[in-house]
Amino acid sequence: TARPPAVRLRPPPRRRRLLTVIIAIFLLVLFLPSLVTLGAEWPWFQALGYGRVFATQLLAKGLLGVAVGGVAFAFLYGNLRFAQRGAVPEPMVLRFSRDAQGLDVTRLLRRLALPTSLGVALLGSRQFPHCWPATFRGVALWSCVVPPPSSPYWLKPQQ
Repeated sequence: TARPPAVRLRPPPRRRRLLTVIIAIFLLVLFLPSLVTLGAEWPWFQALGYGRVFATQLLAKGLLGVAVGGVAFAFLYGNLRFAQRGAVPEPMVLRFSRDAQGLDVTRLLRRLALPTSLGVALLGSRQFPHCWPATFRGVALWSCVVPPPSSPYWLKPQQ
C-alpha cells in the first residue's frame, strides 16, 4: 500500500521566526524569576562575606536540576518511543476536505516525542531544586512522627 501524501511539517521561514520568538519569550518568562532572584541575592551574600556559600548552593541546585531533568527526559522519551515502536500498518491520516492533503498524525506524534519530552523535563528540572528541601524536611518530619522499630516507644505498649 502506498503511503498517502503527508503535509509538510516544516513551517515556512516567516512562521519559523515567529515560533522562535514565541519560544524565546516562553523561556524568558520561565527563567526571569530566577534571574531576578539571582541578581538580588548575589550582592547580598557577597556583602555578608558568604559568596562562596551562595555559589555552592547555586551549583548544587543547578546540578540537581540537570540530573533530575536528564532522568525525566530519559524516562519520558524512552516511554514515548517504546509506545510508538514498530510499523503502523495503517497510519492515521486526517483530511479536512476531499481535496486537501492528508495530515499523517502517526508521523506527527513520532516527531513530537522529542520536543515534548524535552519540554516536560525542562519544567520538571526547573522546579525540583526549589522543592527538594521541603521533600527532605517531609521525610525527616515523618521519621520524627513514626518512631523507628529500635525506639523504646516502639517496644512499649502505650497506656
